[in-house]
Amino acid sequence: MAQDLLDDIVALAEAMLTAAGEGEWGVLVALEARRAELLAALDLSGKEGTEAVHATKRIRRILELDRQAGELAQQHLHELAGLLNNTGNQKKLLAAYGGV
Repeated sequence: MAQDLLDDIVALAEAMLTAAGEGEWGVLVALEARRAELLAALDLSGKEGTEAVHATKRIRRILELDRQAGELAQQHLHELAGLLNNTGNQKKLLAAYGGV
């Protein structure tokens, strides 16, 4: 059960990374909400041996995917900040010089 949940969570993390790479931020948010539900249902207590090793690998994969998606989100935020700054400068120029 926990292994299946972890595999589903990895699949969602992979889909989230794809969504981030494609700039589909609304899709990413929806996937994150679904993943949060699965994480809430996940119980890894008492896992030993092969199960614990598998769980550890899956968790590391999830963390790596999250890191990659986070980097893409940061890049997008920097792009948005640049656009907002540019728009603000354009408004200031228009206010100062009018529609020359």
